[in-house]
Amino acid sequence: MSKKMSKIIFLCFCGEFCLFVIYFYGLCETNKKKQNKNRKQKMENEQFDHNQNQNEEKKKEEEKQEKVTTIMTHQEMFEKGVELAFGMGKQEGVNKVKAFQHFQQSHQAGNPLAPIFMARLLFEGEGGIKQNKEEAEKLCVEAAKYNTIFELSSKGDSMAQFSLGFMHFHGLGVKQDRNKSFSLFLESANQGNSISQYFVGLSYYFGFGV
Repeated sequence: MSKKMSKIIFLCFCGEFCLFVIYFYGLCETNKKKQNKNRKQKMENEQFDHNQNQNEEKKKEEEKQEKVTTIMTHQEMFEKGVELAFGMGKQEGVNKVKAFQHFQQSHQAGNPLAPIFMARLLFEGEGGIKQNKEEAEKLCVEAAKYNTIFELSSKGDSMAQFSLGFMHFHGLGVKQDRNKSFSLFLESANQGNSISQYFVGLSYYFGFGV
């Protein structure tokens, strides 16, 4: 075989090898891009699934909270309102707007004391509650109409005694009588009612009914 022929064969071989290298490189790049695309798609799918799971968990939590709120008795709603109105809760502190909402729900569910506590918030008009003494008066008149508060107070219910004391103190729904209000606050306070104890202190300090 001549040198010329050998050179031609060598060049052909080199050309084919180069074409193979180029093809192989192109194939690798294509596979690499495909893998990157698949990896990106997988990450997007995982992120989507994660977001979906978070949304589902959030929805379940909201449904659970809604269910808990729904099954709360009017007494539990009332007690929660008291905690928020006077800052007696360990975590939430004073929130009179939320307190009013709880009293309102409790009132709608039939709690006889809730309208008195709604009236107190409206009468004072503090903490985000717009003052409305006329509405406070209406609520107390409504509460007094059914005599439930008087019956509960006479049976020694400390919250009823405080509520009636508040009504007598301001003359809301009943005749204003500071002596009567102090007597009711004291009866309630002697049972350990911390709200009434506070009002007894105020009565002593300012000389209301003492």
